[in-house]
Amino acid sequence: MFASDVWNTVYVEGPQEEIVRMRKLCCLPKIQIPTNDPVVDFTDLPGSHPGGQYWTYNLVTHGPHDLGTFSFCFDCDGDAPVEIFEALADEFPTLKFKVSCISSTDEFLATGSYNYPNDNGFKYEAVPANYWG
Repeated sequence: MFASDVWNTVYVEGPQEEIVRMRKLCCLPKIQIPTNDPVVDFTDLPGSHPGGQYWTYNLVTHGPHDLGTFSFCFDCDGDAPVEIFEALADEFPTLKFKVSCISSTDEFLATGSYNYPNDNGFKYEAVPANYWG
């Protein structure tokens, strides 16, 4: 399953100090040289694939956040970045993650949860015909 762009949303809950650590590790926009484009940098996460920087056509953090919660969105090329979600869950076992992805071409919709007592993993499904309204 490959699309041109994939829009990803990540909802996080757990200990505030771990949310702060996660944000410092990978959720602060950095500049990709030589293009000067902003990226979300997941390269410091153990288990992320080589070149784990994903272009963020619009890195967005939602807010205001209650203590112990955080959410952000980023865009990437290709398929849903499942290995990034798994690496986040492995690196931050006390944080719970709910993720959703949709391809810009409506090729797929995908959701997953990590570090919950009854994780449902990650699953792909068709985009419902009335999804956009």
